[in-house]
Amino acid sequence: MMKTGLSFEEEDTIREFVRKREDYKCYFCEKKLISYRNSTHDIIPRCIGGIFSKDNCICICNKCHNKIERLNKRLLKYIFKTNTYALTILGLKPSVRELKSQKQEKTHK
Repeated sequence: MMKTGLSFEEEDTIREFVRKREDYKCYFCEKKLISYRNSTHDIIPRCIGGIFSKDNCICICNKCHNKIERLNKRLLKYIFKTNTYALTILGLKPSVRELKSQKQEKTHK
């Protein structure tokens, strides 16, 4: 699990709020959740800048969660392979400006 900067109590409060808001049902298939363990899911993944909040979470069953995770991985791989701008925003690839400044620093030394 990724760190959120929140206490366990605050995280649990958000998760319980989301479960109640969704009436303890999966957002996608609307089946009643059997287990509440790992039942909340980030709409915008935290690995790309999403935050852990009641507005960025939905209730989701394990079956739907697995489908979404597989889709997210494929989508992120595609974005990372084809979009250098996305990589730059996420700090995974230096911007042209950064590369130019690094080059200038080397020439001034």
